[in-house]
Order: sequence, then structure tokens, then C-alpha cells
Amino acid sequence: MDTCLPACLTLSFGKSQVLLTCPTGASHVEKGQPCQDACGASQHFFQGQPYLVLAIADGHGGEKYNQSEIGAHLAVEAARDAATDLVVTLVSAQSNHPTDWARLVKHEANRLGRNLVQHWRRRIEGHAGIKSEEGVSDQDLECIGRYGTTVAMVVMYESTLIAGSIGDSSIFTVEHSEPSGEVRVNDVTPQRDRGVGLATESLVSPNAHHSWQAKAMVIDELIDETELAMVLLTTDGMTDSLEDPKQSIRNLYERAVNDGLDWLKNVLPKQLSRWSDKGVGDDMGCVVMFPIWPVRVRGQSNEDISQEAEGGEQS
Repeated sequence: MDTCLPACLTLSFGKSQVLLTCPTGASHVEKGQPCQDACGASQHFFQGQPYLVLAIADGHGGEKYNQSEIGAHLAVEAARDAATDLVVTLVSAQSNHPTDWARLVKHEANRLGRNLVQHWRRRIEGHAGIKSEEGVSDQDLECIGRYGTTVAMVVMYESTLIAGSIGDSSIFTVEHSEPSGEVRVNDVTPQRDRGVGLATESLVSPNAHHSWQAKAMVIDELIDETELAMVLLTTDGMTDSLEDPKQSIRNLYERAVNDGLDWLKNVLPKQLSRWSDKGVGDDMGCVVMFPIWPVRVRGQSNEDISQEAEGGEQS
């Protein structure tokens, strides 16, 4: 399995650190198939203010969705486009309605899904050579369906985090409270249904934007001395392979803080691949973001996550 592992990319955005990796699932390696997950992270500036975009997508795979790895890649690109539209709208509205920021952010977070779907469809039509201004035929719809994918994304602008998803990819936040040291893992957009392909909500589902689940949070308003310590986006390969994903994510965070970012960069692709091999065999796309990288308690280690650190059994 290790010979098939991709690099783990590390990106620095100011005080934030982002890691990205997409190991091919064990079942796909066995069949000689490519990874159908995609992920991305980028930072942009608008009117001198930075914003960060994280996105992950899971192509459905299978003969019916034989372009789904392209659909997933274009979903990540579409998420970036939709995030840009979101920030431009927020900046304009912020100056006009400075006292109504919370309501405004919630409203725009809900609208983000529709915009994301529109950007994705335009990219798919461009790739497939479909001219929608001439009308979309049943044959065109069948062609678009071959690009089926889920998507999840996070936008961080100023002190606001906006998260949303269509389908069964997941977004988790880790909150760390001081001085108690309590670590809480939250499933930001818990999924109503699980499934494969169109059995889960998908960008090619009819009225896909109706399946959009979104949440907005103001980081500065976390209670007491709680801080947003980590954000993790993952396709369903991880959540379906672990009996207790929250516990495994909590332990991953604690080991990363303890042993350092280089340790996590070295271990993450191998650990995801191991979970896939022992679990459902699916691809394991993953984006991990630390808003402010914490001070390490101990020195770095290049050892794999121990059984104690993994937490939870594979299912």
C-alpha cells in the first residue's frame, strides 16, 4: 500500500497551517483504478482582506459514473468560485448593514449551495462540450450524470467560518478549552442518509442545491476560553471505515499537537491508507486545517499513530 501513497501537501496561510492528501482506497488499488476523491485549499484577497477556501469532493465511481474523478476535481474548483462570490457579497453587504452581520452571514451561507451547483454545472458543461443555451437534452443530462460527485467546503473570512456540504462528505471541527484541556469534536454538517452514488445526495441529483446543509459560526464568540483548534474535511471513506470517527479525529489532533506538524504530514497518508485497507476500501481524501498552529508539548516523532492514538475500531 505504501508504494501507492501520495504526498501530503502542507500549505501555510498566515498563522494557519493546512495539510491535504488523497490516498487511493484499498479496493481501487486492487482493481487498478484511480483515486476518485479530490481536495484543495487556497487563499485569496479581496479589498486587501484575506479569505481561505477548503474543499473536498468524492466522485461516485463505478461504470455509471465513469467521469466522476473529473466531476470531483471540478467540484473543488467550483467551490472556490462560489466562495469568491460569497466574500464579494459579504464585503459589500457588511458596509451597508454593519449591525446585522450574523443574520447576513447565515443567509449567504444558505445561498452558497445554489451558487456552488451553478458553477459546477457550467464547468461540467464546458468539459463535456454541452451548449446549455441551446437547451439541455436527455442525452446531455445523462452525460452530466457521469460526473457525479459529493462536495464539502469551508470558507474562513475575518472571524467567521462558513461550512456546507452536498452528499456524505463530512466536516468536523475540534474545539479546545483552556484551562480544562477539554477537546470537543463536532460534526458540522451531519448527514441524514448514507449510500452510494445517487443513493446519497449528489451534485447531479435533481435540485441538488436543496440538499445543501450549511452552518456559520463566529470564532470569536466561542464560549469561555474555547478556541477553534482544528477543522477536518473528509470524504465518506473515513467515516464509513471507523467505528467512532470523532474519537479517532480527537486522538489525531492530540497526537499532532504533541508530536508536531512534520509528524502529522508523515503519518496522515499512511494512516488513511491503513483505515481504508481495514475498513470499506474507499478512497480517503482529507483536508486538515489548524487556524493557529499550537505550541508543541514534546519533540517531533516520525512513528505511525499507535493503537492507543487511533482510538476506535475499524468497521
